[in-house]
Amino acid sequence: MAYIGIRGALRKGFLRVPLSISKDNISLMCEECDSKLCQFCEHSFRRGIVRQPGEPVLCKNCYKEWKEEERRIQEREKKEEQINAIKREEMKRKTPFGDYGKKIQVALDKLGMATQLMIRNDVKLSSEEVYGGLGWLACEGKIYIHRAGKLIMFSISDSMNTPPEKISLDEFAGKNAYKILDALLKVGVATPLMLRNETKLCMEAMFTGLGWLACEGKITLEHDGKLTKYKLIS
Repeated sequence: MAYIGIRGALRKGFLRVPLSISKDNISLMCEECDSKLCQFCEHSFRRGIVRQPGEPVLCKNCYKEWKEEERRIQEREKKEEQINAIKREEMKRKTPFGDYGKKIQVALDKLGMATQLMIRNDVKLSSEEVYGGLGWLACEGKIYIHRAGKLIMFSISDSMNTPPEKISLDEFAGKNAYKILDALLKVGVATPLMLRNETKLCMEAMFTGLGWLACEGKITLEHDGKLTKYKLIS
């Protein structure tokens, strides 16, 4: 007659077939080598001392090998993620938007709150470069928009509360970024004008999106004469 522990484990899905269950006894078989579990393992299962949900029913030797393979897979995935993170950082340094973002952050730390024109005059950047830098900062969660009628101002600190209607720029920059991402997936390499035609975004929205994608390490620049082109990092 089956023990309550093993029945409970079966009901909860902790154990999986192959299990040979009869009215008088329970025989647990290793899923890997089809050998009968050792007395200790079978005793553990009978008492309801079972492994984590989703783990296979294995004999002692097969279980050790399985856990070792799981560990190797986790280590390999961790190393791959570290390599990819390094690559993303390298690609981020290949676009100028991060430098623009740093300049804008310094300017806003000094000014407190400023319009796009005030930022341009302080950092000596073009409108496209300013919006690209703002997109980078939005990706980092550092920039805020303040609206008062038609007046739009930007700040770094979330403590700035005048003019009213303070909102985080990332709500808009992120949406713009993924419109650009879809366009680049479609056309491959594109100039700013091509991206504007494809995404139907205004210049400001497009460059905030490009700055966001650059911060995520998803795009890089190509220079073709005087033309600047953007492409996704494969």
